[in-house]
Amino acid sequence: MTQVPLKLRRPRDDLRNHAGNPHDYDVVDGEGNIVGRIFKPGGHARDWMWTLKAVVRPPLRNHGYADTREQTQAAFRATWPHESRPKRQR
Repeated sequence: MTQVPLKLRRPRDDLRNHAGNPHDYDVVDGEGNIVGRIFKPGGHARDWMWTLKAVVRPPLRNHGYADTREQTQAAFRATWPHESRPKRQR
């Protein structure tokens, strides 16, 4: 099994994609589906937050915080439950 590529992309809606909010990203998979979000919320003790769009079962969490964007990306990757499986040949 190999990991599905995940990329950060600026949001495509006008509410979140504006010059005053440069720290807000959609997390997209290799097919362009939005699978989560990484952003800097205001007023929290830690700078960055990640959220999964998918529902996960305990003990996994669907959100978390980290001090840097890179740490946030690593935490998202570690928690995101999807992997690419080779297709069966018939």
